[in-house]
Amino acid sequence: MKKRVLGILFLGVFALFLGELTYVSAALGSNIYGTETSAATFYAPSYYTDFNPTNDGGQGVSYAQSSITDSRGSADAESVLGIASTLKAKAEHFDGINGAWANARTIQGYTYTGAASTTLTLNAILTGSLYDPAASDSVIIGAEIYVYQPINFDYCYDPGTLLFELGAKLFYDEDYDNSSMALSFLDTITNGSTSNSIFLDLDPGQSFYVVSTLNATAVGSNSSADAYNTLNLTFDDTTDLALGATTVPIPGAIWLMGSGFLGMIAFIRRRSN
Repeated sequence: MKKRVLGILFLGVFALFLGELTYVSAALGSNIYGTETSAATFYAPSYYTDFNPTNDGGQGVSYAQSSITDSRGSADAESVLGIASTLKAKAEHFDGINGAWANARTIQGYTYTGAASTTLTLNAILTGSLYDPAASDSVIIGAEIYVYQPINFDYCYDPGTLLFELGAKLFYDEDYDNSSMALSFLDTITNGSTSNSIFLDLDPGQSFYVVSTLNATAVGSNSSADAYNTLNLTFDDTTDLALGATTVPIPGAIWLMGSGFLGMIAFIRRRSN
C-alpha cells in the first residue's frame, strides 16, 4: 500500500511539470483565470516511470483539452471556464504493468458586487464510473475544490515557499475547514454521482478565487476511471457576482501547478487513511 501511495504521489509531482511552467513576474491584471489539462500513459511498477505526456492550457486560457492513446492505455482531460467551471477526466488501462492518468485544473477570480453582506453557496457535483476489478487501490477518481480569499495569505512568488504556505493553511488552519471540499469514488466498481458544497460569507466588494482539480487514474487489470461526465461547479446565485478579483495574489501558472499538487496530496491522504 505504501509503495502504491508513493507511486501516486510521484505521479502527482510529475504532473506539475506537465503544465505550463512559464514564470510570470509582472502583475497579470485584475482578472486572474486559467485552465490546464494533462494526460499521460506510463509504466506502472511500484514507482511510475516511462511517461508519455501531453498538456494544454495555461494562464488566461478559458478552455483546455488533452488526450493520448497508445498500447498501454488512454487518457483524456478537458477544462471549461464560465461563470463557474466544468472539468472532465478519464483514464483506461489496456495492457501490461501500465497505466493512464488525466488531470483537469481551473482557477477563476470573482468579486461580490452586492450592496449588503450575503452568503453564497458553491455547489459541486461529480459524476463518473470506476472499474477496478483487482481492488488495487490504484484506480482513482478524485476532485478537490478550494476557495481562497487573498486577504488571508502572505503571498510569495517563490514556488517552494508558496506551496508551503498554501499547504499549511489548507491542512492546519481550522478557519479554512469550510473553504475546501473533496469528492471521490473509492469503491472498486462505482457508477453514479456525489456532491458537496462550500458556503461563502461575503462582504460588498470582497474578492475570492476558486481553484479546482479533477484527477482520473487507471493502473492495471483492464481498469478504468471515467469522470468525463463530469465535475460541475455552480453558484446558487450569480446576480451580484462579477468575474475578476481586485487583488492579484500570485502568478496564475503557479496557482495551477500548486492546486494540482495540493489536490493530489489531499486525495492520497484520504485514500491511505
